[in-house]
Amino acid sequence: MTTTRATLIAFLIAFPATVRAQGIDAGEALGQTPASGSLPFWSKPGAEAGKELDQVARLNERGVFQVGSPKVATGTAWVISKKHRLLVTDAHVADAGHAAEGKMIAVPSGTAQVYSVAKIWYHPGVRRYFKGGAISVRSMDPKDGEIDPHCPDLAVLQLAGDGPDLSVEFSLATPDEWGSLFSQPVAIMGFPGHDTQPWPAFGEKVAATYHAGVVVRRLTDFRDRPGAPPAELQLVQYNMANWEGFSGAPVFLASGRVGAVHSAARTVKGPGGEIASMARGIRSDCVLELLVYHGLQQKVPFPVDKSKVALDRWTKPDPQADEARAVYAKATVLVNESRRLLFVNLDYQGALEKCDAALELVPDYAEAYYNRASAIHAVWLHSDGMPREQAIKSLQRALVEATKYALLRPTDPQGPFLVCRMSNGIAWESGNQSLYETNLAILNKLFSSENLSDHQRAEGYALRGNIFDNTGDKEAAVRDWNESVRLWPEGAELYDGRGNFWQNMGRYDLAQADFAKAREIRAKRVEIGMKITELKEGGAAKKAKLRLGDMIISVGGNRVRNADELIAALSKAKGPLEMVIINVDDGRRQTISITPEAGRIGVAVVPADYMK
Repeated sequence: MTTTRATLIAFLIAFPATVRAQGIDAGEALGQTPASGSLPFWSKPGAEAGKELDQVARLNERGVFQVGSPKVATGTAWVISKKHRLLVTDAHVADAGHAAEGKMIAVPSGTAQVYSVAKIWYHPGVRRYFKGGAISVRSMDPKDGEIDPHCPDLAVLQLAGDGPDLSVEFSLATPDEWGSLFSQPVAIMGFPGHDTQPWPAFGEKVAATYHAGVVVRRLTDFRDRPGAPPAELQLVQYNMANWEGFSGAPVFLASGRVGAVHSAARTVKGPGGEIASMARGIRSDCVLELLVYHGLQQKVPFPVDKSKVALDRWTKPDPQADEARAVYAKATVLVNESRRLLFVNLDYQGALEKCDAALELVPDYAEAYYNRASAIHAVWLHSDGMPREQAIKSLQRALVEATKYALLRPTDPQGPFLVCRMSNGIAWESGNQSLYETNLAILNKLFSSENLSDHQRAEGYALRGNIFDNTGDKEAAVRDWNESVRLWPEGAELYDGRGNFWQNMGRYDLAQADFAKAREIRAKRVEIGMKITELKEGGAAKKAKLRLGDMIISVGGNRVRNADELIAALSKAKGPLEMVIINVDDGRRQTISITPEAGRIGVAVVPADYMK
């Protein structure tokens, strides 16, 4: 083996298919099979189901609306009653009406027709972070705070009487379909912010985006527990490509009926800085709960049996649930601290201890498994003196942790990538060549997904370059290292990796050139603060027109280089604050005015740097 441990840096994501490793079932290698309750990230509908889903999308396009306010936020809604002009969306999308002082509008796909929203009803189980604090309470009043995502985040809108009659309406999945959603082909139609204008100019048509996929995890309750009573298994994970703006979109079956309402594409930062989406929705029987609670069941064009709609858990006091929420909140604090220790402070042992404590509280906390595997790998990566037997044992433990994450979060490509990192380490220490072949099979399948960026592909080429180097295919290794730096020319780690490769090949001239390039890139990096990875609809940041990728440098004159400093700066606010950001598009510094709401601005952030 010629590759040093230092070159086995955390290169994630996939690469184009190769003729190698064709006989390996990559899903089985990850443990992601129907029997496990978790399917691979790359799962796709069959050809016939794909045609049926496409036909449903074409027939029902006019039933999907872009909704929100031009000055606040945009989301997606869909028609459940033509006659009574009722649309289903997410509660956090409906909150845009409150933020816009009641001025919420809706435009059907394929048209320029503008409708106004006259009334909003919320699901009785909606929870909010009260006055921007850490405590979540059951509340249908937007004044109480932003939506807690661990709840039935649903609302029904009623359009005003102006404008033409509605032409299309959706129906809900049947009880049999709700009970068998796992592994079913599904599709989504909505208005993602990456390819949709926030609002079209007057007279311009809007057009919904369509993607198909598969429900890739057995259903859970809103706390990710698969063992909850069947009636409470209302959280659905699927693998369609999706972005902000899809919130509230219909997730429909090949039958045309809606099986879930899209609620979130959660964002997760990997060690290399990449962001991965994890799509999830709310099973559509929650819509029936909303209708019955507000007495709207007779306004939809299908019968609703009130006796079979269970509302008790959303209406009566539930001390046990509140206690469970408090435990989960404690675990979340521990996981966030482990991420800071791992990726910012490089305190790997401290990160492990925080993860252990979190998993004692919540045994299936996926992110704790991710961080724990990464910490174990980092200890090995930076411990050249570790005996081989100890290293293999340690990495095998990390592989178990990584596999657990992949099973819990099948809609996140980080799971398979993490598994490959751990497995490659074991192969390097043990000399087991078959592990490389298995990882090639996994990564080849991952590349077939449409959710991968050029940045991720660059890291994938680097990972494949390492594998080819270790298996003796030097020509293929050179080709992949060259492609990796072409795709991501600002990746200092990639130049270091290629430099190590050249050094091991005896090409010291090329190695020194790559090392010098890596030093040049790092010299231009400035550690600056916090990159925005998620924006909540109706939050102060969204109102201030901040965007994903913007970097917060300072708040109220205070530098912010970690989450604690950002929270401290915001908590001091008594009114508008000046915030210095780096614009995601052109790297310009900008000073904006922002008014926190009870110390919160509605963002998720990660520590990041930028290039001068």
